Amino acid sequence: RVKELRLSYARGLVQHSDLNISEIAYRTGYSRVQELSRDYHERFQVTPREERAKDPIYRHIEHPDEAG
Repeated sequence: RVKELRLSYARGLVQHSDLNISEIAYRTGYSRVQELSRDYHERFQVTPREERAKDPIYRHIEHPDEAG
C-alpha cells in the first residue's frame, strides 16, 4: 500500500511539475532513480521519462516568480 501511494505521488509530480526525475525519486522516498523507474514501469507500463515525453504539457508550467 505504501508503494502505491509513493508511486501515485511520483506520477503526479511527473505529470504536473517540472522537477527532474532525480528530485522526484528523492521526494517520494526512493534512494535511486533506477528503483523509481523500475517500480513506475511495473505499475504504469511506462517509465517516468517516457511519461513526460508523451505529454509535454508539464514543460509549460508558469512559475509565480517568472510571471510578469
